[in-house]
Amino acid sequence: MHSKPTTGQPKPPVKGQRLHVLNTSIDQFLSIPYAKPLVGALRFAKPEPIKTPLNDIIDATKAGNSCIQRLQDVDRELLGDLTLSEDCLVLNIWTPNAGNNNTNKSQLKPIMFWIYGGGLTGGSIFSTAVYN
Repeated sequence: MHSKPTTGQPKPPVKGQRLHVLNTSIDQFLSIPYAKPLVGALRFAKPEPIKTPLNDIIDATKAGNSCIQRLQDVDRELLGDLTLSEDCLVLNIWTPNAGNNNTNKSQLKPIMFWIYGGGLTGGSIFSTAVYN
């Protein structure tokens, strides 16, 4: 992980990490919020969009919270140390060369949307040993 790519869009900018994998550069952005945290009065409500613009740069260089779940010993071996919280509505993004706005359209890649395993009862997008 070398340089720290920062996107210009969306607002606010998102600071990530540049990884070098299989002789190519990939920009990684972790724990980007996509809805208001389901805490307090929103605890059992459906997710709501974030309406108030975030003013600071989003630090997407570190893993965030995983949703609260019962962890068994086998889970701890697979998932590692997870921080559990109800504030866990985030997504991770990996992209080739996100900082290059001059990318030729023929070099653009399709988007893959991945939902981690666990049957909505366990697991985490931050299970790096399993999913990265």
